[in-house]
Amino acid sequence: MIHRPHPVGSDPQDAILYDDCERCSEHADILLSLDTDTLGRLWDRTVAVEADDDETWHTATEYRAGLQLWKLMLIEERLFDLPIVSVCERRNG
Repeated sequence: MIHRPHPVGSDPQDAILYDDCERCSEHADILLSLDTDTLGRLWDRTVAVEADDDETWHTATEYRAGLQLWKLMLIEERLFDLPIVSVCERRNG
């Protein structure tokens, strides 16, 4: 897979996963391929978008990955009674 320098085109500079990038698309499909820092940023954005409604998805690729992650968060919450919180809250709480 080719991973191009970011940002390019119309993607916002603070996007986590970029559209029209094969590597980012691969990461969106296979969340475990993300490094810890990027996964943590995606986790926090997912909480902000889906749980807190404070944020929006920055790219379609980010949305695709975040939707998968959100489903996993809901499973974790329901099976283990763990609240859906940001990475910082989880580490400090």
